[in-house]
Amino acid sequence: METNIPRTVFDGIKYTGMVKELPLKVPRTVEEFRELEKQAQNGSADAYFLLGKLYTDNSLKESERDYQKAIAYYGKALELDKNHAESLYNLGIIYSFGYGVQEDQIKANDLLKRSGDSGIINGYQIIGVNYLYGSGNSPQDLEKTYHYIKINAEKGTVEKGISQEIINHWDEFLILMGYKPIPLVEKSN
Repeated sequence: METNIPRTVFDGIKYTGMVKELPLKVPRTVEEFRELEKQAQNGSADAYFLLGKLYTDNSLKESERDYQKAIAYYGKALELDKNHAESLYNLGIIYSFGYGVQEDQIKANDLLKRSGDSGIINGYQIIGVNYLYGSGNSPQDLEKTYHYIKINAEKGTVEKGISQEIINHWDEFLILMGYKPIPLVEKSN
């Protein structure tokens, strides 16, 4: 069965990943795409990740994205490497926002935590926001919000400064968000 080739192969991708660079060369021709598929079939978790990314990249219009294929490819990458940080992160985003699947914050938080533990720290920021709002099937928990935003502030990259400001002004942040400040066990330690 012939796989449909995503437009990103010909137009390029706007990779906004959390690692310094992609582990493999982005295919720009049909032949290179088929070679990437072969690498995946030969057991490359990075190849499976990149195949998934090609179907969900930000350069694609929402109607052009194929989340089901991406989920399958990220899943294959995780079968080969259960700590494949980029696959964990991207699956976490898919489940957090319900892209092509039922939104599942508990599953998203688990995937994002594992991605953070594997090196993509910004997943902690998303977990913190999920707990702040009590999004979907994840209960609101301001202690956990503080905990995960603090991890991102200490170790993060992209949103590190924002997270640090939230931690530095926690009570004011809660008031601005419409919550009453609460005493935090972690904050007093």
